[in-house]
Amino acid sequence: RSLSSQHPYLEKLIGEPYVVSVDMTNAEEVRTALRKIVASPGLKPFVPYEFTAEGFLERVGVYIQQQNFCDGINLAEEKPASASSTLTGHSPREAVDGRLDQ
Repeated sequence: RSLSSQHPYLEKLIGEPYVVSVDMTNAEEVRTALRKIVASPGLKPFVPYEFTAEGFLERVGVYIQQQNFCDGINLAEEKPASASSTLTGHSPREAVDGRLDQ
């Protein structure tokens, strides 16, 4: 797959003047783009909805709603809690002090 820019989504759906794509190996194209950006007064900061906290949570919510986390689980075959065991790991202090190697 070939990408047209570092962030094709922004390039295609947001576009100029907020997104400018240039060939970084073409110095004249970079200079022209920078002149154009500097000559664009009055641009207000812009964050697409998808990149806001609310937009992110909406995408995560839709993603989770489309999942089936119970598929293939037969609750009748699940082991009782008494069949589980607890393992105790090393304390964080032992890891920091380097005692895990001993």
